[in-house]
Amino acid sequence: MKWFREDKGFTILELMTTLVLFGLVVVGGFRLYYFADRAFSQGSQYSDLLAEMDYAMRKITEEVRLAHSLTIGASRNGFHVPPSQPGKDVGRYFIYSEQGSIVLETPEGKRPLISGQTLGTTYQVTFKLGMGDGETPIPGLLAISLESQNPELKHSLESEIQVLNLRNMGIAGDVDEGQAVMFTKTFTPEELDAVAKLVPGCFLGQYIYASDSRELNALRQFRDNTLAVTPWGRFLVKAYYSVSPVLISFVERYAWAKAPVVKIFETAAQLVLRFS
Repeated sequence: MKWFREDKGFTILELMTTLVLFGLVVVGGFRLYYFADRAFSQGSQYSDLLAEMDYAMRKITEEVRLAHSLTIGASRNGFHVPPSQPGKDVGRYFIYSEQGSIVLETPEGKRPLISGQTLGTTYQVTFKLGMGDGETPIPGLLAISLESQNPELKHSLESEIQVLNLRNMGIAGDVDEGQAVMFTKTFTPEELDAVAKLVPGCFLGQYIYASDSRELNALRQFRDNTLAVTPWGRFLVKAYYSVSPVLISFVERYAWAKAPVVKIFETAAQLVLRFS
């Protein structure tokens, strides 16, 4: 009598079921890894985006805060720039959106404040009259909005700043809201002429340099961009404009004093021009 050992193996159905379950586990693991890696990558990219946008907004506010004149425009090409005048040109600055980047243009050239070519998104900047917590524009208050355009990297920053050195005309422009601003950081020739008429008494402008000379314009820029931004500088400017009318009256009354006083001021002005 033969004894047969009854060994049971896997049936075809059991083997197929096992393979299917194993495949599902492998696919699920790969999918989990893919989504985890993608989430990490997006989180890292989003952190970089926040840092880049924060830097760009900070640079924009730094540039426009001390503007002497500021105009809002729909785009960079929408501004009217007066023709060049030798010795009278005022440096004009622009901030605007261009091909997804935010660009700062200065008299020396232009550079991106934030590039639309690096993080997989483009940007748009918007300028408009600031209203604070009210419903009417506040003179000299500029509202700035910076926004990422990629739906997967959506983020926006908003800021309102008081433009400190604006003249009587305030924030100008043919539009209430636009994607570009043009601004200056010193006096325009028209403003200089108006100041000369309203507040006479600049000794340098009356006895040493012509009102539209290159040297006097350079000294004015030194006053506005260097002296006027520090307490001691503002003190020196105020002292000069307090003493200057007295000196003018003095040399007009005593002709013998004109030559030495002019020489002293001319020497001081030349030193400033040389080292500024």
